[in-house]
Amino acid sequence: MINSLQSAATLANGVRMPWLGLGVFKITDSDECKNAVTAALACGYRSIDTALGYRNEEAVGEALRSAGVPREEIFVTTKLSGGNSYERAISEFENSLERLGLEYLDLYLLHWPRPHEDKYVEAYRALMDLLKAGKVRAIGVSNFVPDQLNRIHRELGVFPMVNQVERHPHYQRHDLRRFCEARGIQLECYSPLMNGQLADLPKTRAVLQPIADKYGKSIYQICLRWQLDTGVVCINKSANPARIRQNADIFDFALDADDIAAIAALDDGQHVFRDSYDDVGPVVHFTIEEV
Repeated sequence: MINSLQSAATLANGVRMPWLGLGVFKITDSDECKNAVTAALACGYRSIDTALGYRNEEAVGEALRSAGVPREEIFVTTKLSGGNSYERAISEFENSLERLGLEYLDLYLLHWPRPHEDKYVEAYRALMDLLKAGKVRAIGVSNFVPDQLNRIHRELGVFPMVNQVERHPHYQRHDLRRFCEARGIQLECYSPLMNGQLADLPKTRAVLQPIADKYGKSIYQICLRWQLDTGVVCINKSANPARIRQNADIFDFALDADDIAAIAALDDGQHVFRDSYDDVGPVVHFTIEEV
């Protein structure tokens, strides 16, 4: 059972990645971002997820340095924007490392495939070289579909270690999850609470509230626990210290098979973020290419 904030999944190269982490998407105010990271670390979070595109790497770095938690205990992720050449990927990594004030990263992700620019394989080759150089402990991608994951494997001989995607009860990504599991790719989710909309949907409340009442938890806590109980690492964004603490209170129970079956019935393909797979089509319609 995943029973604490320190519980971790093991990636393909043996690196351990916490099952639950804090994301800082859209927290662009420096003080607000620092306060969120500080609050998370104070209550036991050990995974912090940012990105070049979030424009808050400096604030995250300041909070990490002032928290008093040993660096080796914290799992830090940042992301490279899509469409970068090999050389640009290397230089942007160094820029992110400088903004964060760190000597290495725990996880570096290629944020978007941007297939129309056709540079994601080249950029991922740069990530592989950063891994070999010891500047990052693990590498992966975000918002990739099987065709793109397979192409990386065909051209570079490896699958990414992590694929971070939008996932929640209305967008469960069953085929993608099975695809990743079969190839040693750890699926990681963002927007697990559907950008905060889940509890406001009557259909969703009708299914999730009885489960929440059963365990004495909130609907949001049930959704976060569901990610872990289905084998998916979870990053949840919040700037509210009280909500950050509440989100971490999910380690004293586990969902049973009936709960997971009830949640499965909510899957209807609704998703929050715009699909950027302009050369692939909507992710909910992908066809898995077998390797």
